[in-house]
Amino acid sequence: MTLAELTPESLATAYLNGRQTIVLEDGGHDPLWLWEDWISDDPEKAWQVFELLLSNNNDDDALEQIVYRIHQLLANHWEGFHERVKAMVREHKELPRFISESAIVKEQYTLRTHTDEEIVSAYLENHRRSHAVNKIKSLIVNDPAQALPLVLEIVNRGQAYGFGSFDLLSPLQDLLRKHGAVVIAQIEQEAKSSVMLRRCLWRMKRHEENTPPEYRINEQVWQRALDAAGDTNDYNSALPKTVAQNRLTGDSEELLSAWFPYRQTFWSFDEARELLGKDPHRFWEMIIAMTIAAPDEDALAYIGAGPIEDLLSAYGDEFIDAIEQFAASNENFRFALSCVWKSEMSDVL
Repeated sequence: MTLAELTPESLATAYLNGRQTIVLEDGGHDPLWLWEDWISDDPEKAWQVFELLLSNNNDDDALEQIVYRIHQLLANHWEGFHERVKAMVREHKELPRFISESAIVKEQYTLRTHTDEEIVSAYLENHRRSHAVNKIKSLIVNDPAQALPLVLEIVNRGQAYGFGSFDLLSPLQDLLRKHGAVVIAQIEQEAKSSVMLRRCLWRMKRHEENTPPEYRINEQVWQRALDAAGDTNDYNSALPKTVAQNRLTGDSEELLSAWFPYRQTFWSFDEARELLGKDPHRFWEMIIAMTIAAPDEDALAYIGAGPIEDLLSAYGDEFIDAIEQFAASNENFRFALSCVWKSEMSDVL
């Protein structure tokens, strides 16, 4: 069978049968990836898959995955499908819990572009907070007694920063993987009264399923975590309107205060990396701005071993003249340049 001969009915059936491999003339394919290709390139066929999947009795996990692809469809083909999606949400009994008709607005699906100034500011702020976040990560590995209150309070305060379970689960998951037997009893106790904690435990399910066995949470600990989550998920539970903050002792409060702005500015790291591939000349201008704005040598070293090294490794021959010229006139840049590792560069470069 060729891809052109594949029908939406066949794809939907394969997806519902545990993402059963679809065999085409060029080999086996995951139906999810084929569906996502259709969402991008053949949205009318993809739409038929949506209709077929939603005609089945879907649980919340399945509906979440379908809604995630609805967002992809709207991001790629807003004009052709937003009215159809609104009608689908209106007519489906369960979809409004996942995506409200009033939230389907064009602005939600328009890619927001950041200015160089915004990227530079967020990038430097992210680095400024990174030392505290690395300390939290170290505590998770080495001191579960001190790490546990920190991790639980990250979950507790998260909604005040507009964070959901996806944003908050990582420290909790790392702690359970490293010291699950030590901390699970208190997590079980806290989960009785914390909706967000139960949501995070639920959210971990897919992460654990996609993690190699040797890195997963201990099986007995994981079962206790699932039991603690109960039937709570992001779509069937209401968060409290306000959450009382639990004051932490020692330097834990200072570490906690760094975690949220670190997460709020992490996008800048990803965006800078993406910019390197799409527009290296703009990336170079951003490096210059970073160098000028860097508050201290620690930040300059971070710029050198990060963006400057990346630019030289990818486009060194193209930019070395400009780099030499800027280095000749800027002491901060010379310091940052001294922190670059050879990486992929030639000996001459």
